[in-house]
Amino acid sequence: MNSTSIIDELFSRLEDAYIPLKQVVRQIPRECLKSLGLKATATQNEIAGALGVLPAGYGFLKKGGVQFLIKGEPADLLRSRVKKKPGRTLGELARVLPFKKETLREMINGMLETGELSARISPSEKVQLHPAVSQAVVASRKPEETPEVPPNIDERVALFKQAHDKAARGDYYVYIYKIRRILNWPRGVFDALMDHLMVEGYVLANPGNPAQLTDDQIMDCYQDEFGDLFITVNWRGRS
Repeated sequence: MNSTSIIDELFSRLEDAYIPLKQVVRQIPRECLKSLGLKATATQNEIAGALGVLPAGYGFLKKGGVQFLIKGEPADLLRSRVKKKPGRTLGELARVLPFKKETLREMINGMLETGELSARISPSEKVQLHPAVSQAVVASRKPEETPEVPPNIDERVALFKQAHDKAARGDYYVYIYKIRRILNWPRGVFDALMDHLMVEGYVLANPGNPAQLTDDQIMDCYQDEFGDLFITVNWRGRS
């Protein structure tokens, strides 16, 4: 196999579109190492040299003393990570993405200005990043009258259970965005109730797979104060 085929096959198996060069020799088969003239102990520079001129759509990045092989444009890595794990902060993204923090900050600011990303302030006052909801999606939403929210917490719990059962249609795992849209309460009210339901053991919230949802559905799921995204819940009753 030539280096292009080896790289294509490698990224077909990776979850992310980037990999430290030192891990390349651990991820490709032994026969591919031989065809590239590499040993398992090869240095970053030796690996980069063996890969040669990269095919279109691939590139190298360096963060500190670590070199990365990436697929796509750097901005694509940021978009993909935010979509996969919305609600992460600049610091959290800087720890996992192959960019210097200053470079990442500039990319994020640019995408916020162009509307490619959106931001929210969490209850703990962290700036969390999200995929932007397109204006076409916003325009397609029909304005609805916000129903009155009962002041009693037990009444709110009962209405949540009704919305849960309506959205479930017999399913064990229920999408949170469906419950939120049925109730149509102010976001802060719904999120506070989710906090209460989780703490008191009424529901078990699950991360799920955001890749199965649209951007606006992800926005209508639930995030806790640490930025962790929850996609579905199942009702347990009070523990």
